[in-house]
Amino acid sequence: MATFYDYYQALGLEPGCSKDAIKKAYRTLAQQWHPDKFANDPAQLDRARAKFALIKAAYEQLIQLDAFESEQIFPKVPVHVVSADKYYQDGAAYLQIGNYTQAIASFTQAIRQQPDHLNAYNARAFALEKLGFNLQAEADFAKVAELKAQAPQSSQAPPAPRATPPQPPVWTCIHTWTSHKAPVSAVAITPDGSKLITGSHDQTVKIWTIAVAT
Repeated sequence: MATFYDYYQALGLEPGCSKDAIKKAYRTLAQQWHPDKFANDPAQLDRARAKFALIKAAYEQLIQLDAFESEQIFPKVPVHVVSADKYYQDGAAYLQIGNYTQAIASFTQAIRQQPDHLNAYNARAFALEKLGFNLQAEADFAKVAELKAQAPQSSQAPPAPRATPPQPPVWTCIHTWTSHKAPVSAVAITPDGSKLITGSHDQTVKIWTIAVAT
């Protein structure tokens, strides 16, 4: 069963081309292969008839698809412009389920919207290979290599120096109180910082005067 991509190939066109391009290709090929031109050449007449029938069928199918603006082939939304990335995402979804013809159509639209869409070229090449269109796939792979060569080399910014973690204060013991007869269990300083209060397991509370060092 012929697919829409086969019809484009019959007219020597790329998927997604304009309606005018379809008409022009049809007129050229129909004139070239019209059976009347081979009326005096029986050996070529049958071939011309088959070729002309294929060209005519391809033209009618593609014009009909364009007339109905088939959402299955090329989505056309009049209220807003579909972005290249949206077409690419649609193509990737078709690719995932093995619908390669639809994937090719979506990737082609992405490339039309953004001619340097490297991922769309790469994905379309893969889909073309799956359908046996190796020459077209090679052309897309070559375009991928070209775009990669043209892409500016990304320079990595030097890493920011790591912040030095704050060092804990260094405490120095300048005096030891030995008035309590058991371990100290509580310590408090008065709001003005002049007094130190300690409580001990010896059931005593002591108040100390703090001398501020100068």
